Amino acid sequence: MAKIRRIDFYRTGKQDGCLCDRCGQYIQNIWKVEYADGITARFGIDCFEILNKESGLTTFGMKELNKALKRIRKHRELYEAELLKTEETDDGYREEQELYDWKDKGYWYGKPWEEYHEWRINEFFKFRFEEDQKEIERFSKVNFAR
Repeated sequence: MAKIRRIDFYRTGKQDGCLCDRCGQYIQNIWKVEYADGITARFGIDCFEILNKESGLTTFGMKELNKALKRIRKHRELYEAELLKTEETDDGYREEQELYDWKDKGYWYGKPWEEYHEWRINEFFKFRFEEDQKEIERFSKVNFAR
């Protein structure tokens, strides 16, 4: 049993996966868990769920942890999609440029896509990831299995 310091989620291609530290199966959807004692482990989705169930959290605690994990996974997936966008495929940027016909323009109206894209990657998602980890810190006193 160990206390968790940080949790991240990654989705990889077939060549970039790794072995689950719990069951040894090759995985592409990876929960990376950093424990307070410095050990880092990588788990597949199923093994990670089993470990969470064995944590001894109450039903409410488990519900809150699952909400935090869902946000981590969603933000990571949105970040990965953001990395692949171009000016032509970025609907959010296009909307910022086209939506404002009124006298009050949005902040990004008329600004270059490169600046918008860099802000999304380096600031927007960085803030989201930090907020996600603050949610995980709420569980820092819980002993989780490894």
